[in-house]
Amino acid sequence: MLINFKFVRIITLQVILSFLCLLQQCEVFADAQPAGQWESVNSQPSRCVQTLLRKQHQFEPLLPTFVITHGMGGTQLDDRFHQLADEIDEALPESNVILINWTDASCKKTSFPGLPSPWEVAKNIDRVALEAAEHLHSMGVDASSTTFIGESFGNCVNAKIAERLGRHGRMLAFNPPNAAGGYKTPDLRTCADLTWSFHTFSVFDAQDPIAHAGLFLETPVNATHRDQHVAGVAWLADQVRSGNTSWLLMQHQITRIHDDKFDAIAAISGELINNPHLSRERTPESPAKSRTFSNSITRAL
Repeated sequence: MLINFKFVRIITLQVILSFLCLLQQCEVFADAQPAGQWESVNSQPSRCVQTLLRKQHQFEPLLPTFVITHGMGGTQLDDRFHQLADEIDEALPESNVILINWTDASCKKTSFPGLPSPWEVAKNIDRVALEAAEHLHSMGVDASSTTFIGESFGNCVNAKIAERLGRHGRMLAFNPPNAAGGYKTPDLRTCADLTWSFHTFSVFDAQDPIAHAGLFLETPVNATHRDQHVAGVAWLADQVRSGNTSWLLMQHQITRIHDDKFDAIAAISGELINNPHLSRERTPESPAKSRTFSNSITRAL
């Protein structure tokens, strides 16, 4: 098999630059604590998890629930996770919106030279999920009426939470993490009743068929690997903000095809493109293929 060394060098440089961006993000978030309109409702002090509800809101067990879980790097006021929570609360006031905050545990560092480490963060996922599941259970959260929304490692946390709450409900998994980061995303189809995963060609994204429907998430042509890997939650917030709740409520009909291909494309505009015949395999041609699909989507619209 011939190796395209130029492609390998380019990808390696992109990965290094993107990883440095992620490390910088972790440094910013590590000392940040969510504030503003959201407050912790933990029934007892926790070592690594805060369960956040909008201030002056009470959890209503009979209403549908949305659980939002960040990945490595944490969450802070006015970031994409808080923005998504705000948009859902605004669009669907007759629902519960919960933020799972495990910022401290998601910003672990190596002993030397003290840089944020995904492998150290990965070691905390099971413990975080256990604590979060206990909090949600004590609140009266019913998995069967819950939609779990995650980014990167947050999807691993959500999968474990759903398992402990009875393996029911729905799941929107954005940018599931590459197993090289220290934790392989579980098969979400065994964790919930309906699951959709959204992938890009970022090296930080897993490409495995882990959900009932696997979608390619369109991103801007010039998006870096880091930009692609954190695109999903912000994209969903944009859709809800524009009045399009079809993705949030999982109302699309998606045609399931082979495991080696994406079932559909979720366009930047919010359009669904079924059966695109787009391979999951990340190759030197992958960016060009995604640009081709982006151009065809633009022309179609």
